[in-house]
Amino acid sequence: MGQLVGEQVQERSRSWREDLPVAAVAAVASGLGWAVARLAGSDLAVQPGSETQHVGVVSVLVTAVVVTMVAGFLLRALERRTPRGRLIWTWVAVGVLLVSLLMGPPAATSLADGLVLAGLHVLVGAIVVIGALRRQAS
Repeated sequence: MGQLVGEQVQERSRSWREDLPVAAVAAVASGLGWAVARLAGSDLAVQPGSETQHVGVVSVLVTAVVVTMVAGFLLRALERRTPRGRLIWTWVAVGVLLVSLLMGPPAATSLADGLVLAGLHVLVGAIVVIGALRRQAS
């Protein structure tokens, strides 16, 4: 009995660590995307209200990591609670990506910035969805 409990605790603690490689890939890819956009002359600025805010590399990296870790947590929680957890999670993940595309890039200060930001959203979203589903399947 004690060994079984130990294995379950070890399995749970190992699970969140499985998201770390996906988070690293999402962070590196989004960081490279940000760097390429900046080298190409994009300012990457948004105006969500009356103030203009510049999208910095730190916010890009942190957002990619946080989104990946939260997505992985939600996937594991849904898989534990329902046999259709992966399917539900996939729909939720796609919905979150669509909402992020409707909220973030339209606030860009230029069309070019909006397209770059949309590209970054899609890039991170695709990495998170594909990576989380592949990590959980193995």
